[in-house]
Amino acid sequence: MKPVVLFYSFSGRTRRVAEILAKHLGAPAVEVRTKEPIRHPYGVGFMNRIKERTPEIVVDADLGAFDTFYIGGPTWYWTVTPPLLTLLRTRSFAGKTVVPFCTNDAQPGNFLARFAELCPGADVKPGFQVQRVRRLSDEEIEKAVAAAMV
Repeated sequence: MKPVVLFYSFSGRTRRVAEILAKHLGAPAVEVRTKEPIRHPYGVGFMNRIKERTPEIVVDADLGAFDTFYIGGPTWYWTVTPPLLTLLRTRSFAGKTVVPFCTNDAQPGNFLARFAELCPGADVKPGFQVQRVRRLSDEEIEKAVAAAMV
């Protein structure tokens, strides 16, 4: 098994979780970045403007070198963020193992469940969430990640 942690982080919270997860796995953490910045994800009308859009992204890694993908990001409006939608719609994870994870302050909505639909042919695991990351110490995040790996 050769794992990689792919993540999108708007505010840095998911980055913290991804880096701790990567350390736990002994795997690289690779950020999914947008070519154009996404404006603040909250506010009137934002959800309708961006919810299902797929912005251009940059992933600085040869994804063919990996067979297990931990893919995560923040939950926006109870679903997968647009940069991760682009990743999942433009790359094939068929024949690979995919473990979704998300960060949020409340509920994951359909974030974790959508991966089965968005990764046809992949062995999609149930995944996990880490809530209220901004209030957690690195040690608490480590415990949450370790508990999710059991």
